[in-house]
Amino acid sequence: MSKRDCRDVIAQNRVYIRKPGPRSEEPQTGEEWRALLRRCVQNGREDMLDSIRAIVSGRVEPVSHVPNAAAELHGYAEGARRRWQELVADLPENDESRFPHGYYEMAFKLIGAEPAPTLVELRNRLQVAQRIRLTGWTTFLDMNRPEWAPYMHEDFIEAWVGRKVDRDWLRTSAHCDFWRASRDGKLYTVRGYSEDGIPNKVPAGAAIDLTMPVWRVGEGLLFASRFADTFEGVESIAIECTFTGLKDRYLTSVDGMRAMFGDRHSRTDTVTLVGQPTVQQVQDNLTEVMQALLSPLYERFDFFEAPFELFDTELNKLRGGRF
Repeated sequence: MSKRDCRDVIAQNRVYIRKPGPRSEEPQTGEEWRALLRRCVQNGREDMLDSIRAIVSGRVEPVSHVPNAAAELHGYAEGARRRWQELVADLPENDESRFPHGYYEMAFKLIGAEPAPTLVELRNRLQVAQRIRLTGWTTFLDMNRPEWAPYMHEDFIEAWVGRKVDRDWLRTSAHCDFWRASRDGKLYTVRGYSEDGIPNKVPAGAAIDLTMPVWRVGEGLLFASRFADTFEGVESIAIECTFTGLKDRYLTSVDGMRAMFGDRHSRTDTVTLVGQPTVQQVQDNLTEVMQALLSPLYERFDFFEAPFELFDTELNKLRGGRF
């Protein structure tokens, strides 16, 4: 298809094929159009077959990492964390909004994204990604209550649900999120562990549920992929996830649906996980992407090897909203 006019030769945005002469003309017959389309399909055949093979086999090809992307994302996460620490600085030391028993944070960067022109446009794109809610307390949630609703801060959009607005409101660390988004396609969120707020089930700070990292990070990554769909030029999604407060915790099954005996303990307090899948890999091979990303976390618990079935089953539940 021609990109521009050439007077008396070709017209802009028209399709031309080579003919004997030699000369270039638009297709005139059904046979000429069929021949052109056949060539287009054949030219993309190998790429299509390779994508099909990757989906069927579960193969996740390595992605060429963009120089400095990981460092840029790490710096963004550190800046967002400092902002959250500013917000909670005046709260009591054991306040739930300060996540006294530990927290997990996720940061994403859309590699190659053309920045949103304004914060208003960024807000619109976030709302598009927020239309799908996979859990009851979704990641990057958009609350209607004015005290918790997203707002502009400097050149970011952020929201802090940890602000106490009712004297008698009982909060848990898992419901005191802080998140931030930037115009160039970076996201950050931090939240406490839901396991620390389950009375008569698990003592606060004692355990991590086997399935919850899959749900937490999976939901965040799916949000990032929907967010990526609102940008032009996105090549891949850089990820940095950090889990803190792990030392002396054990793996458990809070709902009792999986056989865990409390004998898998972590001697490490903090672990940081990084990855950079393409948007297509997130959409087609999420199970494989998540297994590669989260396995180092599970290994901290006395070399626990999380099975493929764990990721596959829980992600299917997540995508189906079966929480």
